[in-house]
Amino acid sequence: MSTEIVTYIIIISSSFFMLFILNLGEVAFIRMPDDAIDKDIEQGNYQAKRLKKYTENYRHFEIHKHMISLFLLIGSMVLLYVLLSTLLLQIYLIVLLMVLAYMFYLVFFSHMPKRLGIRFYQKLAYFTYTPYMIIFYIFYPMTLTIYYFSKLIAKILQ
Repeated sequence: MSTEIVTYIIIISSSFFMLFILNLGEVAFIRMPDDAIDKDIEQGNYQAKRLKKYTENYRHFEIHKHMISLFLLIGSMVLLYVLLSTLLLQIYLIVLLMVLAYMFYLVFFSHMPKRLGIRFYQKLAYFTYTPYMIIFYIFYPMTLTIYYFSKLIAKILQ
C-alpha cells in the first residue's frame, strides 16, 4: 500500500473520530443539568467550571461546532473520493462506496454518539470536554473568519 493511500486513510479516520467526539460532547454538555455542574464546581472540579462556561455560551459554540462538522465531513468525503479514484475504481462503484461511507458516518459517527451522549451524559460531559475543546480551538480561526464574513455579507445585503 502506498504512502499516499495510507495518508488518506489516516486523515479520513481522524476526521471521523473528531466528528464522533464533537457529536458525543455536544449532546452530553447540553444534557448535563446546571445544578449538577454547580455542585461539581462547589466540590472544586476544574472541568466543571470550564463546562459551565460552555453551557452558558452554548449558542456561540454551537455555530462553530456545526461549521467544524461540515468542514470535516466535506473534507473527508472529498478525500475518500480521491482515495477511491486513486484505486482506479469505476465511477458507479465510487458513488456506491461513498453512499455507503456516508451511511456508515450517519450511524456510527453521528447517531450513535448522540444516543450515547443522551444516555451517559454525566460521565461523558467531563470525559469529552478536553478533546472537544482541542478540536474546537484547532478550527476556531477558520470558523471565526467564516462567521464574521457571513455577518458582513448579511449586513451588506440588508
